[in-house]
Amino acid sequence: MKDYYKILGVNENATEEEIQKSFRKLSIKWNPDGWVGGTAEEKEKAEEVFKDISEAKDILTNPQKREQYDMERQGGPQMGGFNPFDMFRNMRQNIVIKGDDVHVTVNLTFKESYEGVRKEIKYKKNVKCHHCNGTGSEDGKEETCPYCNGSGMITETQRNGNIIFQNMHPCQHCHGTGRIVKAPCKQCNGTGFEEVDCLEILNIPPGVFSGAKMSIRGKGSTPMEKGIDGDLIITFNVSVNPYYERLDEATLVHHEKVPFTQALLGCDIEVDVPDDSKIKIKIPELTSDGQEFVQHGKGFPNLVNGDTRRGDYRIIIDYIYPKKLTKKQKELLKNFNND
Repeated sequence: MKDYYKILGVNENATEEEIQKSFRKLSIKWNPDGWVGGTAEEKEKAEEVFKDISEAKDILTNPQKREQYDMERQGGPQMGGFNPFDMFRNMRQNIVIKGDDVHVTVNLTFKESYEGVRKEIKYKKNVKCHHCNGTGSEDGKEETCPYCNGSGMITETQRNGNIIFQNMHPCQHCHGTGRIVKAPCKQCNGTGFEEVDCLEILNIPPGVFSGAKMSIRGKGSTPMEKGIDGDLIITFNVSVNPYYERLDEATLVHHEKVPFTQALLGCDIEVDVPDDSKIKIKIPELTSDGQEFVQHGKGFPNLVNGDTRRGDYRIIIDYIYPKKLTKKQKELLKNFNND
């Protein structure tokens, strides 16, 4: 491979101005027309050198050609003049463009999260402007973006010695479409989009918890280019219920307050369930403070594990102590303590 930098007598970091200056100096010396009085051998050598310096100048003053040459010179992956960066440019043609996702928050009561509920979800999304059919042009005329030459992508090249870095990003002038308009649409101000109101009916299953997400494919915004619509991403927020505690994905907890005398003597109690039903529990004699009674199948379904069976409902007994004792109650307690 010819060393164009050596041919022109410049270093690898030479600017275009330095390359042009060196070429002008060498072209004066090796221009074949200046060797009219020379021998045939000298003239032939001048033509060969002039051809090399002209070729070197042509390659090194063209950013893309210079980039390609540097890659080949460094032993990069080249095949028959193939530029590996062309692969990334061409990849864009095979990428499926997706519209923006739309994010909404849905608030649920504790009861709704326990039972499941059917809800109407109202939201807004962007679709192609009906006036300009998404072109953003009032007169329907479009031009190739001069900044990216219609590719929709801008390539930035940085050099660090012999190493070349390239970064590709969507063109900010045409927003990655490769097209620009001179007369913006009056309806959408040239964006190509308009905002519309949408309604989605959701069947929310039992067991949804705060922070849980649900994705509905294709219900988001329309992309600027041909592609697929984005998704509707729903985040659930479940209100706090002071009567219940959700210990984990499937376990429901409730602290039932019971007078300590009833807990010691034994009694029957009714405990509420989030679906407004009640559970009867028999409290045996000498039930201790903090003792737990478990009702299987009365908790939440574990949606994280995909288990539709309900978990446990843990009922914890909390003693209620009197704030004041009568004289008779004090005597009874003393007698009880003496026994």
